[in-house]
Amino acid sequence: MKRARREMAVSTLAGTREEGHRDGGGTFAQFSEPYGLVVDGDGNIIVADTNNHRIRKITPQGHVSTLAGTGKKGLRDGEGTVAQFDKPCGIAVDRDGNVIVADRDNDRIRKITPQGLVSTLAGTGDPGYQDGDLVASALFNEPCGVAVDEKGNVIVSDTYNYCIRCVASDGVTPLAIVSMPPLLQSSFVSDIQHHLIESGSFHDVCFVVEQERVPA
Repeated sequence: MKRARREMAVSTLAGTREEGHRDGGGTFAQFSEPYGLVVDGDGNIIVADTNNHRIRKITPQGHVSTLAGTGKKGLRDGEGTVAQFDKPCGIAVDRDGNVIVADRDNDRIRKITPQGLVSTLAGTGDPGYQDGDLVASALFNEPCGVAVDEKGNVIVSDTYNYCIRCVASDGVTPLAIVSMPPLLQSSFVSDIQHHLIESGSFHDVCFVVEQERVPA
């Protein structure tokens, strides 16, 4: 029995390869250090266009538009056309269709509703580390990554606090335990799990590709 190999190729979805800001058709549009991206429930690709201080949207048809941000770094909530960000990086979409943004240099987690309204979900805007009330007291230090779990909690990689935080409805708490997803059991997987648990080191992690171990 032969295994058919699927032919794959890389193509450019959007962008001219020149730095800038321009909405329009994919090959006409421009970005400036696009960093994070996520696909929403309608198939749109939402992009954190970091150095443009904007959140962009690419439709399934390839049209690029600005979802939120004026292009000038700053901090302002409100309608997408007047809202401001400062180097947004990580991005996620929750089950209600809200876009969650790690607004790195504002040290805040922001939210964009499906109606385009931008608000601050968590963080006072001052760099630091503190758990507590979402907006009144919680502090971050250049958060870069965000994800949303099945319960709607927002998980944040708090870069220069060197920890993972959890933004829940009752405040911000450190995420003490990160569970690994279920893996197909094999002696190799067991070796990896044992190594990580015993040493906490990720330097010797390998992947198995066609029955060969490939260093990460």
